[in-house]
Amino acid sequence: MIGLLCNETGVPLSVEVFAGNTQDTRTFASQIKKVSERFGVGEVTFVGDRGMIKSGQVEELGEQGFHYITAITKPQIETLLRTGVFQMSLFDKGLAEVQATEGLPVCVAAQSCAR
Repeated sequence: MIGLLCNETGVPLSVEVFAGNTQDTRTFASQIKKVSERFGVGEVTFVGDRGMIKSGQVEELGEQGFHYITAITKPQIETLLRTGVFQMSLFDKGLAEVQATEGLPVCVAAQSCAR
């Protein structure tokens, strides 16, 4: 298994090789430590899948003041719906996919996208 840390543009900053049978969650603490100690950065967002960023890792990130982006499970989605956290009306708008040759355009609703 390979641990890869990249900057905001995707340029690799660090690569670490772990034993092939290592669970993702067991590699995470060393990566958090590496980012905080070696790179000395303040604003960091880790991006990982459900198998990598779980409650223990979220706690470790919080201790360092770091942020994260990950997928949520179906039961988590159901809880958010049941408790009213999700604003379902936001999904009523027609969405569109935008492909650009330059920059990173943001398009929320189909009618706001330039054609």
